[in-house]
Amino acid sequence: MGRQVHQVIFPSLRDPEPFDWYQRFSGLKDIITTHIDKANRVLNVGAGNSRLSEEMFEEGYSNITNIDISNVCVKAMKEKYKEKGDNFKYLLMDVKAMDFPEASFDAVVDKATLDSVLVFLNLHSADKIRQLTQIK
Repeated sequence: MGRQVHQVIFPSLRDPEPFDWYQRFSGLKDIITTHIDKANRVLNVGAGNSRLSEEMFEEGYSNITNIDISNVCVKAMKEKYKEKGDNFKYLLMDVKAMDFPEASFDAVVDKATLDSVLVFLNLHSADKIRQLTQIK
């Protein structure tokens, strides 16, 4: 999603409600917990104001870095989650130009891609979602 489109979606975050395109963590929990260890360093790209990483953190994922290209969104989320500490952070960054040292993360979550694939394939069960992990 281009920066211009993103700024239209999150112009000022007047609506404080989190927005999830398709699935919340509860709908992705089986696939995430199967493939991502709670001790992993997780990068959530295009985080937006989704509750996915918050719900993962509540589930015991203790090291989550969220990136997004919307300054408005990142600023709002930093303020909202400032009490979570240094292991739960939001950074202003474009996924196409990330500035992390090599091997900084053990797992990467791109919820927008998961949402798009799930909508396209019209998958609604954990068993069908697991089939996606077989795609190489």
